Amino acid sequence: MKRILGPFILFLIFVSLPVVRSECGWTGAIFSEGTCFLYDKGALSYSEANNYCQSKGGVLAKVTSKTQLNDVSVQVPEDSDMWIGAHYNPSKGHWVWADDNTAATELSLFWAASQPASETSEYCVEIFVSPSGQQRAYSNVCSTTYPFLCMEKALITTQDTTLVTSTDPMISSTPLTTITDNTTTETLMKCGANSFEFNVLLLFNICVLKYLIF
Repeated sequence: MKRILGPFILFLIFVSLPVVRSECGWTGAIFSEGTCFLYDKGALSYSEANNYCQSKGGVLAKVTSKTQLNDVSVQVPEDSDMWIGAHYNPSKGHWVWADDNTAATELSLFWAASQPASETSEYCVEIFVSPSGQQRAYSNVCSTTYPFLCMEKALITTQDTTLVTSTDPMISSTPLTTITDNTTTETLMKCGANSFEFNVLLLFNICVLKYLIF
């Protein structure tokens, strides 16, 4: 009996799981590890670039892994520079991310040799993509104009949820617009964050399947 019910229960697991889809709102954006990134070739200062990203509903990019940097670098011409969302905070005494002002410890993955520079005027971080395609981080004067990398919240569509509103702590405390009907909720949030109901249902079905098979 268990051998017969096992495949059937396995089928029910996939039928009953909520459908979760992620989308990037910007045309041409690259999705990597839960975040949407978009390279803009317009040359702006660090603060101008960050303001521009915010005007589009994003922020200068927080790049936290080599995988993310490799993924987005396909948009970046070789032998070029771009701002990312990290800068030095004198009051804190360390480098921080522009989106949430937390310590940018991940920069240790990207710093070039002898970086960051000891000069106090170089408070902002740019990524240089070499002719060979390698990416390294450098501190630079914030008023320098470079192309830049924005990031945005991805659009998550989840069926059978009851969320009504959400807030975006990375940009502001203003509630984001959430579209709700009887079957679907769309809200701007980090990609890949499954709902609590999804996890409970998955765990329950796995336990049932294990019991029936073994």
